[in-house]
Amino acid sequence: MRKSIFIISAALLIAASSVVNAQLSPISIGFNVIPKIVSSTPADFNFGLSFTLNSGAIPSCPGYNPRSSDGFYWSVEERYQSLQGDYYRLIRTGFSKWPGASSPVALDFTENIAPVGNPRYITFWASADCSTYIGGGLIQSSPVTVQISSGQGGFIETANSGKGQPIDFKIQNPIVGNPTNVLGVGIIIANWIFNIAIPVTVVFIIYAGFKFIISRGNPGKVQEARRLLWYTVIGLTIVLIGKGFIVLIQSILG
Repeated sequence: MRKSIFIISAALLIAASSVVNAQLSPISIGFNVIPKIVSSTPADFNFGLSFTLNSGAIPSCPGYNPRSSDGFYWSVEERYQSLQGDYYRLIRTGFSKWPGASSPVALDFTENIAPVGNPRYITFWASADCSTYIGGGLIQSSPVTVQISSGQGGFIETANSGKGQPIDFKIQNPIVGNPTNVLGVGIIIANWIFNIAIPVTVVFIIYAGFKFIISRGNPGKVQEARRLLWYTVIGLTIVLIGKGFIVLIQSILG
C-alpha cells in the first residue's frame, strides 16, 4: 500500500513537470554548430537555429513586454575556460515573430569566433525568452561543444554543459499579465497557484516520508503520515484539474 502511494505521487509530479515545461516552452528549438572540431581559432562557425510553435501551444508571453504578443527574443551564447579565466559572451541576439504551427523560423548564420586565451573547448547554446535575454525563460537548447585541437585551456564545467535543459522555475506575479478578459485573469491566477503548488507538494511528500520513517511501526503515526500524503496528492490533483479545466475552456474558445 505504501509503495502504491509513492508511485502515484511520483506519477503526479512527473505529469506536473510536463505541464510546467509546456507552459514555459510553447516553442521547440533546434540548434547545431558546424564544425565540431577546428585546428585553431579564430575560425568561422555555421550556426543552425530554428524555432517551431508546439502543437496546440498559444503564442504569447503574458506580463513581460508589450512586444511579446508579436514574438519572442532569442540569443546564441558561448562559454569557455582558458588559461586566462572563465569567459561568457552573447554571440548574437534578436527578436522574431511567433512561428506558424508548420512553418519553423530559421535563423541560420555564420560567425567568426575568436576566443581569448586559446581554450581547448567552447560550449555554445541557444535560448528564447519573453523579455530581453534572461537565460532561456521560454526554452534553452542542449549545449553543443566544439573542440579546438591546438587549445590549452580545460573543459568548461557549467550548468549548460550537462545533458538536458536547466530548470527555469519562477513564480509570476499574478497582478501583472495585462489580461484582456475574465479568462485571461483566470489563466494568470491558475498558473500562479500551480507554480506554488509544485514546490509545496514536494515539501509535503518529503515530510510525509520522514514521518513514515520515524513512526517505527506505530499505527497511529503511520496513519497520520499516510493521511498527510493522501491530502497532499488530493490537493495537487485538484490544482491540476483546475488548471486543465481552464486550458480546456481556452482551447474551446480559441
